[in-house]
Amino acid sequence: MNCCVSSTGTLVSSGRGARQTELKPISDTFVPEALAVSGLDRDRLIREAPTPEQAMAQAARWVNDLRAAWAAGVPGCLDGLPHTHHAGDDAAELAQVFEAVLRR
Repeated sequence: MNCCVSSTGTLVSSGRGARQTELKPISDTFVPEALAVSGLDRDRLIREAPTPEQAMAQAARWVNDLRAAWAAGVPGCLDGLPHTHHAGDDAAELAQVFEAVLRR
């Protein structure tokens, strides 16, 4: 079984804001041709990238920060938007929270 070398999570927020984490390889097995297509430097990832467990812990902290910002009403969030609990309105509110947190 071959492992992935990169994981990407992207926030859609007015076309801005992204979080990407490249992962430390978890196996010595890989397909050189596939690695070449990715453009990633496997040796650099082995030296510098976080393990999947570390990356997930970082992502969890980031999500918790967003949750806390939402609950605390980060300045610049929810400006003029109705809080209706309808999916579209909730998505617009969440986009404002993401933007405000990314500006901090």
